[in-house]
Amino acid sequence: MRHGLCLLTFLALTFPAHAEEKAKPWLLGTAYKLPSELTNQESGYFSIIEGLNGKLYIGAAKYGVNAYLIEFDPKTGTSKAVMDVHQIVGSTATGFAAQA
Repeated sequence: MRHGLCLLTFLALTFPAHAEEKAKPWLLGTAYKLPSELTNQESGYFSIIEGLNGKLYIGAAKYGVNAYLIEFDPKTGTSKAVMDVHQIVGSTATGFAAQA
């Protein structure tokens, strides 16, 4: 099975405060894969922030090619590119500099 970069909406484990307490169960979550056309090697950077609109913004690398800012809407489970970094900064860099 191929593993991709996933965005977990909720995933938490709680531990008992005292040994005699029962451990609380895991909270179930949902994983969402970022669009393959905006990443390669199914990777990205750990730059994630919540916008005032409740959507998540994720900085993603397409190694050797480009970098993108992705908007993820947790209500609909959809994502889209909101910024093509090369286009914004006027870059034609390739290789290591492309995603930097």
